[in-house]
Amino acid sequence: LNPYELSVYQAGEATYVGLHWRTALIGDALITTDGRLLIATSDSVADRFRFLNEACSYLRSLRPTARLCAVAIG
Repeated sequence: LNPYELSVYQAGEATYVGLHWRTALIGDALITTDGRLLIATSDSVADRFRFLNEACSYLRSLRPTARLCAVAIG
């Protein structure tokens, strides 16, 4: 448990799991096909959810034949 996520944990299991499956799918940022950078504007849980939901909506809007590329920067 990350102590900075206590509010998410207190919000319930579904909220906690929802945050983490979106984070596992999206990561910390998403670059769209038109060059926009989607990223949370702050470390607050509300901003993280806003960014992750926007990124998930963007991914759902892509054609079924679209290819995704994931990059890990260490």
